[in-house]
Amino acid sequence: MEKFGSQVLSKLLRIFHKGKKLGKRGRQCLYPNCGKRAVDSHTVQKRGPIGLLACCGHVIQLKADFARADLPVTKAELVGVNAATTFPGFCPHHDQQVFKCIEEDALDPENPQHKMILCYRIVARKHWHCRSACAGGDRMAAAVRSEFPDVCSAMSGEDIISLRYKNTVNALASFKECFDELLASGSRCGVLCFWTKLIDMPPGFAGGACIHLPNEGVGDDAEGMAEPHLQEKTPSQWLVIVVHPMEKSTLLVACRHEHCTSRVINLWECLSGASQDELEQFVSELMLRYGDTLVFSPQYWESLGNESQDSIVAFRAAVARNAVEGLEQPRFPECNANLFAATRG
Repeated sequence: MEKFGSQVLSKLLRIFHKGKKLGKRGRQCLYPNCGKRAVDSHTVQKRGPIGLLACCGHVIQLKADFARADLPVTKAELVGVNAATTFPGFCPHHDQQVFKCIEEDALDPENPQHKMILCYRIVARKHWHCRSACAGGDRMAAAVRSEFPDVCSAMSGEDIISLRYKNTVNALASFKECFDELLASGSRCGVLCFWTKLIDMPPGFAGGACIHLPNEGVGDDAEGMAEPHLQEKTPSQWLVIVVHPMEKSTLLVACRHEHCTSRVINLWECLSGASQDELEQFVSELMLRYGDTLVFSPQYWESLGNESQDSIVAFRAAVARNAVEGLEQPRFPECNANLFAATRG
């Protein structure tokens, strides 16, 4: 969308954001075959990580701000624990039933069901986000065709935004179905593979990332995304990473399908083969670059200092903006890249 000036681009992004909000209305429970209305579900467990990180009932959450007259920015906001990381995911019954095992009992890092449930939270949120983004992309594409017909082609960059999210929803749906089947059958692992690592250090943040990693060149352009065979549902393109702080340690969990793309395998091997220092650096970058949900302890956020805070916020803002524009991801800043190391000082 380089053909648009900053003011026009700001307007289009506002339309995109408003369309996403409209997409939240009337959302049904994400549990299979449930038509009930979804309530606000916590992506990061309220009784676990959020409770550990909270100060006076609040945590720091990075959020996009579309209220400014110029381009949207990312803000670090103090959010109450009842609202932090919530999304309209499940009806009251399934919100209680699905996550009961880790809400009522202590989390067991060795329990396959517990690991699966932690990852399922992140996958469910990503699924909701992409469906909402489809509505935002459709609304923005319609605005471009209506207001800027002289610069709009049959397959413009704005149409690609909608198509990209729709293709992502298709790919993600089959990955989510793997979790749904495990929940329904009571199976412990099935076709999903899990990796875990306990770090003997409680960090100052929590969150998760559901990363889409199709093989290079598959559906990267308008022509490729329009090809039906490239829109085939496949669970092989996804990698989930969860950072889950506990009382005296931090649990890292990763999940993938047993048959996955080479890009997923490469990241998986980086996780499993890294030293602790390398692992902390690598997970920090993945969370800041791809994290769907990221919350900080207020004390930890303050301890970062203004320079690091500004660097993190600016990077997250660039990631969010480039995702909408369909541009390459920004270069990761070197300043205070290791979020785990910052808690040691």
